[in-house]
Amino acid sequence: SFIFIFNAAFFIKTIDFTDGNIFPFSLKSGTKAEKIEPKIPKETIFDRMDYTKNYLKNIGYKVRYNSNPPFFMFYKKKN
Repeated sequence: SFIFIFNAAFFIKTIDFTDGNIFPFSLKSGTKAEKIEPKIPKETIFDRMDYTKNYLKNIGYKVRYNSNPPFFMFYKKKN
């Protein structure tokens, strides 16, 4: 839900991480993760990533996006 994503983004801001990576969860066939329910549609996952990416940009992080595989890195320039 939006509240979960907002809380996760706010957590990043509160902890004041210097850098990090965000990537979508991808399960592997035959693992315990395959049984996790409910399954979240890929469209929703990428919407959540997009929201988080924009939020981090708005609070001063630099963001680099990679499309294949999809993930992004965020970091703050050191003073």
